[in-house]
Amino acid sequence: MHELGVLTRALERVQRAADENKIAAVKSVTLEVGLSSSYVPAYFEKLFPVARELFPATKKAVLKIETVAGGGLFIKEIAY
Repeated sequence: MHELGVLTRALERVQRAADENKIAAVKSVTLEVGLSSSYVPAYFEKLFPVARELFPATKKAVLKIETVAGGGLFIKEIAY
């Protein structure tokens, strides 16, 4: 289950963006997950409550997932 590592790295980037913009709390994070990627969206949903606790800005954040054609994983939107 490599989703936890990928999710943690994504949230590190979210925390860095929050810090750079002096944002204390993130409301939501939207990820785009490619249908032909090896990622399982349900795993991201299951692991998000654990991963978000690692970063101060994401402790109360909600995860939104959009599946798209193609591969890969992208942070589509961060709502503050």
